[in-house]
Amino acid sequence: YAFLVQLDVLSANPASGADRPQVDQDYSPTESFGAAAAAAILAAACQGDEHLGDTAAPLATWLVEMGTRVSETCLLDVDRLGQRNGYRTVTLTVKGGRQLLRTIPPGVISVLDPYLERRAGLLGVTVEELAGPLFLDRRGRRVDRHQVARLVRRLARWAGLPNWQRIRPASFRHAWNEMARQAGARLEDRQDAMGHQDPRTTRRYDRRAGLLARD
Repeated sequence: YAFLVQLDVLSANPASGADRPQVDQDYSPTESFGAAAAAAILAAACQGDEHLGDTAAPLATWLVEMGTRVSETCLLDVDRLGQRNGYRTVTLTVKGGRQLLRTIPPGVISVLDPYLERRAGLLGVTVEELAGPLFLDRRGRRVDRHQVARLVRRLARWAGLPNWQRIRPASFRHAWNEMARQAGARLEDRQDAMGHQDPRTTRRYDRRAGLLARD
C-alpha cells in the first residue's frame, strides 16, 4: 500500500494504522535432543540406510557436528571444501547470500574422507578430481531437503528417541547450539558458527533450550 501511495495510485495507506500481530519470539515448535541422543543417532547412521546408503553416516555426522541449515547442507558442493591455516574448512552460502567460512571438526572428517574416497574410487578418479554435490542419494543425485527430513526421522526412530516423529533437520541445529552452549562455547562464537546476523536470534535458541532446566 505504501508503494501504491508513492505511485499516486492511492491517496492514503488503509493499513497504516493497523497493529502488527503479536509473535512470541521465544516460542519454537522445533523438537531438540541432547548429547546422548545425538550419539545414538550417529550410531544408527553408521548402520547405513536403505534409501541413502553410505551417505547416511557422513550426512548425519555433518548435521550433528556442524549445525548447518538443511538448505545450506543440501546445496554444498565438493569444491566448497578446503584447507586454511592448518584447518579443514568449508565455505557455506548462508541466508542473504553471505559466504561463511567454517572449520570442519575431526569427527566429521573421520567419516567424510572415507565417503569421498569411496566415491572417487567408483569413478576411477582422485578425491581432488571429484566435483558436484557433496552429498548424493543412491541414484547419484544431490540430496534434497525432503530426503534429509525423512532420513533424520528414520534415524531418530532407530535411535529410540521417544519424540522421533517430531524430529526434523532443524532439530539438529537446535541440538548443536545447546550442546555447544553446555560445552562452554561463547554466545558470539555460536552466533558466528550458526550464521546469525543478530545475537538475539542465537539467544532465542538459548532461551528455548534452557526453559525446562531452569523451571
